[in-house]
Amino acid sequence: MAISWRSATSVRTGLIGALAGVAALFTYHAVADGFGDEGGEVIDTSGAPASSIPANAFIAVDPGACLTWEVSGSGAVSDFDEVDCSEQHRFEVSHVDYNAAKDHEALAKDATRPDAAEQAEIAEELCTDATVDYLDGTFDPQGRFSVSAILPPTEFWEAGDRTVVCGLQETDGEGNAILFSGAVAGQDQARVVEPETCLFVTEKRGARPVDCAEDHHLEATELIDLHELLDEDVPSVEAQDEALKERCTDAAFDYLGGEEALYRTTLQPLWGTLPESSIEGGSHSVNCWLAAGREEGGFSTIAGGARDEGLTIDGEEPDPPERLPAPDRDEQDA
Repeated sequence: MAISWRSATSVRTGLIGALAGVAALFTYHAVADGFGDEGGEVIDTSGAPASSIPANAFIAVDPGACLTWEVSGSGAVSDFDEVDCSEQHRFEVSHVDYNAAKDHEALAKDATRPDAAEQAEIAEELCTDATVDYLDGTFDPQGRFSVSAILPPTEFWEAGDRTVVCGLQETDGEGNAILFSGAVAGQDQARVVEPETCLFVTEKRGARPVDCAEDHHLEATELIDLHELLDEDVPSVEAQDEALKERCTDAAFDYLGGEEALYRTTLQPLWGTLPESSIEGGSHSVNCWLAAGREEGGFSTIAGGARDEGLTIDGEEPDPPERLPAPDRDEQDA
């Protein structure tokens, strides 16, 4: 979901230049990091013949199963269990390999348990194709869900278990698996937020939601389904841009209470478009935003919600430029 950014006044403000450095704004790369030293009961809900599942496997599930667990404030994992996919969960199983030692050197019988980097490599090499097949090819690798792998907890690893559970997860800005509900197939895979959400953006960590009273760079004004906005299955970037220009400008007016209110904030409407590959992969929504860009490039730092008293941009109160008064309507009609 490589977002292309648009702004009605981008040339004058340099806002698109500010966004160019964070084109992968909503792209996070994260992998569920196994379960460390946590043990617990073996989950067994697989319909596979018992003879095909090693006796020491830490889990026995089928593709389509949904798994969840609790995470303490210190990051410790507990209560690892399977739930109905309609309930909140952290992982949807796409493929299970009960004897993955043959498939990757990091999974060899004499190997130490892989670290996070090795686990990411395992997920990419052993899980990506299987997961795309599981979704019948409808997957946006830059979207909301990422392919991941769960490896055996330490005690099972040391006992020789080399089961790899491939699946899908949704992560936050820190790379942690978060709760979601429903099977991935058929869901909108776009990385979007609800209106009134503010994001702080860094190139290293991507975008993370923050309280709008805190420093931020973007404030969402509307969430738009492109399938509803445009009567096309896969609208072109040009068609999206044309429709969103009007829709997101109107969204800014509605959000702030009119054109005059927008003018006084000095913020600008902003929107993203999706490449056709992302739409074909299952993403079909975008956000409208308010933002400010520096002429020399980069985002301006905003503090305070766009509708709140005390809004500042780079530490200063908004200072709207002078503009000519609107023409008298009687003169226009003459």
